[in-house]
Amino acid sequence: NSNQSTSNDYFYTMAIKPNGKIIAAGNVNGATKTQVVQFEVNGKVDSTFGVNGIAGIETPMIVARLELQPDGKIVAGGYIPNTDSMCIVRFQVSGQPDSSFGTNGRAVTLFAYGKINSLTLQADGKMILIGRRSNLGFNNTQVAIARFKSDGVIDSTFGTNGQVFSLGGIDQGYRVIARPDGKLLVAASKDKGFSYVPPVNGNFALLKYNSDGSLDSTFGRKGVVYTDFAGLNDEAYCAALQPDGKLLMAGFSVQNGKNKIALVRYQGVGLTYYNSIYATAFFDNNLNGTKEASEPYFSQADMMTVKPGVDTISMATNGRYAVETDTGSYVTTVRPYHPYFNVVPANLATAHNNYFNYDSVAFAVQPIAGKRDVEVHLISLGIARPGFPHRYKIFVRNNGTDTITRDTIQLIKSKKLNFNAAFPAANTVKGDTLRWAFANLKPLDTIGIQLYLTVKASPTVNIGDTLISVVTIDSLINDLVPENDTARLVEITRGSYDPNEKTEIHAGKITASQVTSGEYLQYTIRFQNTGNDTAFNVYIRDTLDTKLDWSTFRIIDASHNFQLNITDGSRCLWTFGNIMLVDSNKNEPFSHGYLSFIIKPKSNLVVGNIIKNTAAIYFDYNLPIITNTESTTIVADVLPLKLLSFSVRRNNTGSLFAGEGRGEVLLNWKTTNEINVDKFEIERSNNGREFSKIGTVKAGNTSYSFTDVFSSPSFLEIARVRFYYRLKMIDKDGQFTYSPIRSLTINNSSLTITLFPNPAKDILQVQIDSDKPTTLQMQVLSLDGKVLLSNSFSAAEGASLRSININTLQKGSFLLKVNSSDKDESVVRFEKL
Repeated sequence: NSNQSTSNDYFYTMAIKPNGKIIAAGNVNGATKTQVVQFEVNGKVDSTFGVNGIAGIETPMIVARLELQPDGKIVAGGYIPNTDSMCIVRFQVSGQPDSSFGTNGRAVTLFAYGKINSLTLQADGKMILIGRRSNLGFNNTQVAIARFKSDGVIDSTFGTNGQVFSLGGIDQGYRVIARPDGKLLVAASKDKGFSYVPPVNGNFALLKYNSDGSLDSTFGRKGVVYTDFAGLNDEAYCAALQPDGKLLMAGFSVQNGKNKIALVRYQGVGLTYYNSIYATAFFDNNLNGTKEASEPYFSQADMMTVKPGVDTISMATNGRYAVETDTGSYVTTVRPYHPYFNVVPANLATAHNNYFNYDSVAFAVQPIAGKRDVEVHLISLGIARPGFPHRYKIFVRNNGTDTITRDTIQLIKSKKLNFNAAFPAANTVKGDTLRWAFANLKPLDTIGIQLYLTVKASPTVNIGDTLISVVTIDSLINDLVPENDTARLVEITRGSYDPNEKTEIHAGKITASQVTSGEYLQYTIRFQNTGNDTAFNVYIRDTLDTKLDWSTFRIIDASHNFQLNITDGSRCLWTFGNIMLVDSNKNEPFSHGYLSFIIKPKSNLVVGNIIKNTAAIYFDYNLPIITNTESTTIVADVLPLKLLSFSVRRNNTGSLFAGEGRGEVLLNWKTTNEINVDKFEIERSNNGREFSKIGTVKAGNTSYSFTDVFSSPSFLEIARVRFYYRLKMIDKDGQFTYSPIRSLTINNSSLTITLFPNPAKDILQVQIDSDKPTTLQMQVLSLDGKVLLSNSFSAAEGASLRSININTLQKGSFLLKVNSSDKDESVVRFEKL
């Protein structure tokens, strides 16, 4: 029993130092001075502390809680009556006021008159005060939180000017628990109302805040969980974390007019495992291992934390990653989607024997110079219904490490679709073919083109008809993956539909040879808020079929930012946090969302296997909307033959005969299991839809080649042409099957010409791309070769833009011919309106 007080002294809180000494804090002389007293282990006053065991600061603070910093400094927090102030004081280990903190050891912030109940120290040294404010009228209060930096300055990055106040109806906060990831758990009470007429029951309230002071809307109901003990009033006063991470809250509940002890324990709220791993991946363009302001986060990778027996993949669109783990050993790695990058460090090894630990790492993803790979995808953003509007998105990404100085995107749409508009607008539109020119596509940069179409009405198009559209990007001579330069979308027209659905681009069938050759399936999950209020969050759960190879899984595109977690190798959870998706009644066009991904079937699948996938879509806390089950069946190739590989490339020299319209393309393919196979017919197409036979190779070998030598005056009409090739594999009984389609771009000149608009009325804009500085002569010709207009100019390397006034020309078709001083020549046909 130790009595160390004078008149009107009040002590409210205490703490035990690691050496066993006891610290108590309170007020003396009628709450005019904040004091801390230190006692020896035996209860005697420690005379080495402060002045005769007592340390004080002249401030009339009502102390709520005392905490010890890791460095031994003493922190006390509370409020100053009648001054609307939250207050923190800090003492040095010796008991002297810490002059490096606030003003002479004291930091304050104004808030409406109320009460401070607790003080919490974060792992980063910041300090949090929590209590209530009551400036909203009698008996109408709110939780009040303030955060200070370690030097006593109010933390302006938290809430508004360092303060956060809860929604109305939550009475006051009693305890803050700071998580290692910066998020806060707040134990509070729901307001019980005034005078109990009509009776309003109070409840325990558990709130979760993000590190910036905003409510974590993914937690409970918009950031809050209420617990009702079915009493007239339930009020929580304290909270604590168990060693296993579960949370306890305690207080009282009014039952039959009597106060009863109330205790609740929470689990499954993100606290079961309470070790954390934080990782970022950034594009280390200068290879120095340090993230510069100009270097973006790297999103084209899986960020994986692995424990023996448990796999967890988490991928964020911004290249940042966080995961909570149990005790034990884990390894965190980054796996780029493409082998054009090195990762430094290779991994982060983490081992924890207890809870409340965290590790962090920044992975530098370093480019390997000279890698060129551009991919293109065609995504359907709706269902094709005869007579109704339809929408596509062309998506292009530079996966490589070199900037693509210039290139062209070409779409050949289905003849059963009418084109309405494109954003950005196409440079040229001719029949079913649309072309866009682009330049200086940097590594990891993307292009998105929105297309607005209409499906032609019956009887031209009927339910069950097939639509085939093909998009290509001109492959560079050294593009490492020419297969992804072409995307083919097959759709079956349908009638009425649910806007929340899942589709796959092969329209339900994929051949065994396509599986063997490693062809991707491309899934799109579409969702729409058809409720009567904004959806704050959207969650999509999708368990991938076990017949899919999850290691090939890759996100292509999504309408909104998301966080993806994959567990057990196949269970996907997309979280569209704070998506604020408006309902269709208020704004139908903005009520939609989607995500698209690709994944390969396992190579050992056999004919008759069916790949099934169904997604569940959650809008906030409503019951899930279950999509259709999208089924893809492995069907037999008509022939027993298996195509092991099939590639197309330019001839060995890569040369073409400029000005003559001649060139060579070499086709190579390998087979196995050739039983009763008669021959291979080689087919070529200019649009990916209609093919013509150009040659025949007799069967009887396992390795084949064919050279396509072409020479055609029509080839002179364009500077670049895309050729599509396929094999028609025929057995001796006349049955046949087709190979996958391969394509490549043929150049007949070092000049590339793009015209827009085409057709044109008065002014024709001409973009000319040249591989080197040169002098160009530009001529407008009639179709019989007569020169109508002529102009010469000097062009630098790269793109040059010129305008031609064609107002004097008659309506009809003409040729634009461009010659360089190096005797290169390109000819493009255009229409005059």
